[in-house]
Amino acid sequence: MEEPWSSNGCWCRLTPSTHIGRRGVLGLSTEGMADVSVRSARPSDLQDVGRLLSQLHSADPPVDVGTQAVTAAWSAIVEQTMRHLLVASAAEVVVGTIDCIVVPNLTRGARPYIIVENIVVDPEWRRRRIASRLIEAAIELHVTEVATNCN
Repeated sequence: MEEPWSSNGCWCRLTPSTHIGRRGVLGLSTEGMADVSVRSARPSDLQDVGRLLSQLHSADPPVDVGTQAVTAAWSAIVEQTMRHLLVASAAEVVVGTIDCIVVPNLTRGARPYIIVENIVVDPEWRRRRIASRLIEAAIELHVTEVATNCN
């Protein structure tokens, strides 16, 4: 296992050889990736995110975006400053999502860490490296948060 990388005194699990570059995270080729952009979820994305999250666990009931509980949870999620719900979109259609929470930390010099949950890509858009794009965006987010919080 490679040693933790510290470009500015901040601990991170990335190493220079695995940092995002022309071949993507972990040196993976970016060939075959769909023309997809990753951005922060907007309040108007609730319907699409709900549709995607309903695909995550087949035993769970679908996410009913019309309920007060879901809309209240959505409002709380998008208002949290340390939480980043990202979506992948192709031609303005949301095709994937990832939920990232930056957690303040007392260890490792008070450097934050990130929890990543609920990565899902619409079945019609799978096998196009969209999940890779979402994970790369989460890693970039973490590197930015660590750099920001360590200065």
